Amino acid sequence: AITLERTGSYILLLEGSSWTSGTQTFSFNVRPVPDLTLPLAIGTTVSSTIDQPGQRHIYEFTLAAPDVLLFDSLTYDNSLRWILADSAGTIVAERLFGASDSAGWTANPLLDLPAGDYTLTVDADGAYTGGYAFRLLDRSAATTIAFGATVNATLPTGRETLAYRIDAAGGERLFLDLQNENRDSVSWRLLDPFGQVVFGPTNVNDLMTTLTFAGSYYLLVEGSVSETDAVELSFNVVNTAPANPDGYTSQDFDAPGLPWVDARYGSDGAPGDDAGEPTGDSRRETAAEAGGTHTGGG
Repeated sequence: AITLERTGSYILLLEGSSWTSGTQTFSFNVRPVPDLTLPLAIGTTVSSTIDQPGQRHIYEFTLAAPDVLLFDSLTYDNSLRWILADSAGTIVAERLFGASDSAGWTANPLLDLPAGDYTLTVDADGAYTGGYAFRLLDRSAATTIAFGATVNATLPTGRETLAYRIDAAGGERLFLDLQNENRDSVSWRLLDPFGQVVFGPTNVNDLMTTLTFAGSYYLLVEGSVSETDAVELSFNVVNTAPANPDGYTSQDFDAPGLPWVDARYGSDGAPGDDAGEPTGDSRRETAAEAGGTHTGGG
């Protein structure tokens, strides 16, 4: 399909090749292709079909205030693509439905948008027709989970993205302790309070990382767009950072203070393990070794 941008007369040239001979025959139709314009509600599932060659579906929505959104593709079809634009121009240019999230999209998936009017256009290759489904998710609608919680989740089609918020004071050691995932197709990705990727997308498995900053982190549990069955999964959210209830930043080893933490030296073990202390490849300084107060840096 070709968009005729301006009012007026257009000339279509049918040009024979200079190296052919004889009479050539051809036939074609010229017909208008009506685009379909529809409203888009954030967070709802959109399901439709491009049933005419060249047709586009244009979804319109308005943000009354700045917001952070996510595109959740529910269709594995790289003959379909989506374009996000506002009055200033294109924001996302022709991203494929089969490569928009999970392992198919390894860059930052967040759409950090100012207030304004937007269009999300679904288009297809050439004369291709076919069905599609997607959701445009609001990051602020993420489910809050606390340290110590067990999350049990279902992806009904196996393709959905689930968003969780983890509030951190800064310095926590987040351990995602996978209990079960019945299809081995889900990925997860963590974003920090500034919207930057901490890790992922990576196949769900036990994973540990430091939450360096204070603020809200967002864990995306992303179903594979090629999945054909429902997915069940569960995991624990654990803070493994040693307890420091008194807020110490230094320790006099002759008095209570920061808990000791293993230091790793490799397969040969740590030098000079003292009686009663951990053995193997860990070491704790005694008061005599420490020689007073040591200040630690992170």
